[in-house]
Amino acid sequence: MATEAEQSIMIQPGHERAATGCLQKAGYLLLATRFDAISDTLLAICSEQPGVGSMWTPVDAQSLHLPLAQALCAWFNGTLGTPGFLARRSTKLTNPSFFQADLCILPVPGFAQCSMSELRSAYMDMKHEQVRPWKESMQDPVRSRLDMAAAATIGLDLTTVVEWRRHLSSTLYKIELSLEPTISNQPILPGNPQ
Repeated sequence: MATEAEQSIMIQPGHERAATGCLQKAGYLLLATRFDAISDTLLAICSEQPGVGSMWTPVDAQSLHLPLAQALCAWFNGTLGTPGFLARRSTKLTNPSFFQADLCILPVPGFAQCSMSELRSAYMDMKHEQVRPWKESMQDPVRSRLDMAAAATIGLDLTTVVEWRRHLSSTLYKIELSLEPTISNQPILPGNPQ
């Protein structure tokens, strides 16, 4: 989940205005604009230095400090953050893309009402660990740790989150395609018999 810039932005003479615009858009938190559900593992990455990326949309660093970016990175890569992406995806189930306007309205915890410390701690514990693809999410210690933190943050029972992870994992791999909320037209909620 933690990343570093592959190369620095070099301001070329005569291109100062374009470079300034690019630097102003840089962010600590970068959200995926595409996601291969078969092999990709991360929907968000975090950098110690604000950056931009070709397949990533930066979240404005001016309004998002690094500790909050780390907490949100943990949220988006866990079970509870992923459905927000999938609900906003293009029509393809296995290779969705995400529009910038949709990334701007992803649901996140209200940190005015709850603490981000659990999520940030989970990020710090797991930031350099390998995250497994979603089809292996039930055996993934990183996602388990992220889900524990997310459940604690919003006050949700961990067994409910684990059940959602099982549904999400199987839905992405068409084992239980009928559970996909956009197909069933039913949210996956604790009381839902699906």
